[in-house]
Amino acid sequence: MKINSNSSYFNELFKQKLESLKQSEDYHLVKELIPENAIEDKIRDYIKEELTTTFKVAHTLIEQGKSEKANAFLFQCIGSDIPPFIPSTCWMNGFSSLVYDDGEIKKKGQLFDSTGGFDLKLLHPLYDTLEDNEDLWEIDVYDDLKWVLIFKTFQLMAEAIEYTIQSDSFSKIPITTPFHFLATGGHDENKELLLLIE
Repeated sequence: MKINSNSSYFNELFKQKLESLKQSEDYHLVKELIPENAIEDKIRDYIKEELTTTFKVAHTLIEQGKSEKANAFLFQCIGSDIPPFIPSTCWMNGFSSLVYDDGEIKKKGQLFDSTGGFDLKLLHPLYDTLEDNEDLWEIDVYDDLKWVLIFKTFQLMAEAIEYTIQSDSFSKIPITTPFHFLATGGHDENKELLLLIE
């Protein structure tokens, strides 16, 4: 099994957006909203725990169908297309014949919908701060801040997935390769490739 993770790619996008953010005269207004490394570790570990449970549920659902194997899981991140525009909850959808091409899903073959996933509850203090300070949404740097947080979320998700797929909870799932792990930051946004198993 060959694993190709895009965690480094999302980390690079995060760094680029953060650097752009730091160039702004308004950076001091949002500086405290960027998670520190200790918080990142907690978020990653929490996602790992939740994925273990989610993969067990997916295994049960696919086994009940008995006819098709999975070839992709899509994490639908709720929250990044509604105020304050950052991911809050992610649900997982399973597919049997998904075809992915440059940010779009061309074919689906859905096996299950909105199963398991995880709530990024460790970031709730950040959400509370943003919801209590709506004026921040209007400053020019907020768009960069939003993408800093989205890219960091995708990076942590990719790292957690890479760790969790080594466990029994994933290895028991009947899959075909190539197998895609995808995420979307909002309802109408591109589907991003987090990790590919070949």
